[in-house]
Amino acid sequence: VWLPSEGAIFSSFAQTAAWLASIFCMGHVAAPHHKHVVQAFQEIMTSCREGLDVRGADSKALYDPEGLCRLAQAISLFLQGLQACTDSSCAACRDASLQSRGIAALECVARGFLAHPANEPMSWSPEQLTILADACSDIDVELQALFERVAKIAEQHMDSGVSWDSELLWVLLRLVDFKRLLPTLEGFLQTLNAKGALLRHVLGASLRDVPLLLSISVLLNSPSVLLAFSGRCTEEHLQELSVGALVAMLQSWPTDDDGWDMLSEVRASIVAAAVRQMGSGCYGDVSFSDAYALLQAASEMDRAQTLLRELGSSCALLVV
Repeated sequence: VWLPSEGAIFSSFAQTAAWLASIFCMGHVAAPHHKHVVQAFQEIMTSCREGLDVRGADSKALYDPEGLCRLAQAISLFLQGLQACTDSSCAACRDASLQSRGIAALECVARGFLAHPANEPMSWSPEQLTILADACSDIDVELQALFERVAKIAEQHMDSGVSWDSELLWVLLRLVDFKRLLPTLEGFLQTLNAKGALLRHVLGASLRDVPLLLSISVLLNSPSVLLAFSGRCTEEHLQELSVGALVAMLQSWPTDDDGWDMLSEVRASIVAAAVRQMGSGCYGDVSFSDAYALLQAASEMDRAQTLLRELGSSCALLVV
């Protein structure tokens, strides 16, 4: 296996590899043929190091957006397929070195992406950027730089009139938030907000995104982002989140008013939902610091006496 040097051929090659990795990941490849899939991807990963590692001065790294994102996707799906293999007799999938070799290959893809300046944003589509970011999200080297480059190109998309689909945007936001690298998207989010597009995308969020919406609001110092979703931030709906997630929101809540008073009802609903869960026994693994933070927040509410009484009768406070 080798990486073709022509963009069109490279793209087709990478798409085929991604297709093979997808059916392997879904378990549609019979166990006797796993060794052939593993052998093919061993060669692909070796070719990544030889053809995409741009640390050398004479590197001829490929920079075809479709090819790069599909190659990264193929390797990522292959690694997931290895983990999903339940056949204990499949020696090929039990090779412990494959995971580290796969991550090393993804790092080479990331370096190939970063080796070129972000001066041609129109060559990358939002879908390609999201696929690349998702596939490379487990690398240790260059991850922050990769997210920053993705954000830079996405920001240029906005200036060039390229529209981001809400579903793709939320995939990217959840991914970056999970990696605790949300600030890498600050410029992109500011551009979206300035153009009035961010509030439209808020409507595409789900209830599980409420903590992320708060993080975005804090990052941009724009309470209106979370306010746009406040209609779904009722006490009843918020009980679908864990106590830990609810308390984490309270702990990250801005201490100065500066317009955040418009979200006082949302904050009150967060406190009430957490208290209700503690009282009903649906509190999971609550730490002492979480319980103390909730007690403090409840004491500041207009319904403090009722909330504290409910907390006082909770068995959760006896076990933390």
